[in-house]
Amino acid sequence: MRKLFTLFTLVLIQFIFSQENTFTNQTQKISLSENGNFFIYNNQTYGLKHYNIIFKNEEAKSILTSARANKSIGNVLGFTGGFLMGFGFIMGISGSNDPNIDQDSYKNAGWSVFGIGAGVTLLSLPFSLSVKSKLKKAVEIENGEKTAFNPYFKFQSTGNGIALSYHF
Repeated sequence: MRKLFTLFTLVLIQFIFSQENTFTNQTQKISLSENGNFFIYNNQTYGLKHYNIIFKNEEAKSILTSARANKSIGNVLGFTGGFLMGFGFIMGISGSNDPNIDQDSYKNAGWSVFGIGAGVTLLSLPFSLSVKSKLKKAVEIENGEKTAFNPYFKFQSTGNGIALSYHF
């Protein structure tokens, strides 16, 4: 009898703890990939352009459209700046084959184009850097998590005096 009771208890424990949880009324959470290039929902990956499929909250959708626009602007400015930097660098180091063109002014123009390209590339950085934070904020809003926006002013001492800075 003791052996039968032990066997029954072991089978019952195995039966209880080996069952898969199939409770499907839980809300599925959307997560963002590490690099911020796609969403993960129900163990499937969705690109940024497929956000209409998984996002239902209108506020999150508006933040996502803003993030996608910033990503596009950042990509275009970054590509343009990189092209100008490369073109200016080649002009600056090679010079012109035409004997009627002053070599120094041609090279200086090349370095000027390089500088303009570097400026355009630096202009793309704020757009590109804001994308991931906006995507995270949209995912938090869609998942129902609280997003706290707590801007504050801070007095700081600088080398020449004091400064009032606004942190957000």
